[in-house]
Amino acid sequence: MAAVLKPVLVASPNLVAQKGVPYYLGDGWLVKGYSMSYLSLTEQMRGVSLLAVIDRILMLDDLWTHHVENGRPGKADLDSLDTITAEIINLLEIASREASWVSQVVSRDEEKTNQSLTLFAANTRISADARQNLSSKLLEKPGLVEFIRQASEKLPERVELERNDLQKKISKLREGQGVPGDISKNTKCFLQGLCCGVTAGVALVSGSVSEGIFAGYQAVELGDCF
Repeated sequence: MAAVLKPVLVASPNLVAQKGVPYYLGDGWLVKGYSMSYLSLTEQMRGVSLLAVIDRILMLDDLWTHHVENGRPGKADLDSLDTITAEIINLLEIASREASWVSQVVSRDEEKTNQSLTLFAANTRISADARQNLSSKLLEKPGLVEFIRQASEKLPERVELERNDLQKKISKLREGQGVPGDISKNTKCFLQGLCCGVTAGVALVSGSVSEGIFAGYQAVELGDCF
């Protein structure tokens, strides 16, 4: 059995040496040698599905917000907003059901999880501020793994609040009242916590992570989530 090795930064900030094998973290992931993923293949498939769900939530939320905050929507748009609202709620419930699983997989071997998250936090596809944010979370107490656990624990209760809030907003829109867009910052924080829990394990293997997910890391300050 291969020993668990800590990643060592080498000459270039975009290179990580792992048992003498370079990992290039540029526009995508190029991983040579063996994978450091803390997820099995079945778990990686499940993680990809969860990331797709969260990515779609964020995109639909942007679409919903744009139409709500840029003029009073007409009847056709209200019907479409109803459909978007129902889908956001459904997707939030799917993400909520996966929360306990995410907490379990990151807790199974925290050292290996942290190694993978360290590589993920160096990915240059996210902004320098976002990389610093993630790296700081890894170093400070209670750490990024604990943030993921807390996010996984708190998301289900937030989903019920979002359901009620979105339904109230739709009712007000149909009455001709204006409403603010966006799902809450806390809900976005907890969704990003789930993303952190699976993105590193998937990205290190597949080399493919949605731009929307990376954009989310740039928009949410993890340190302000709790």
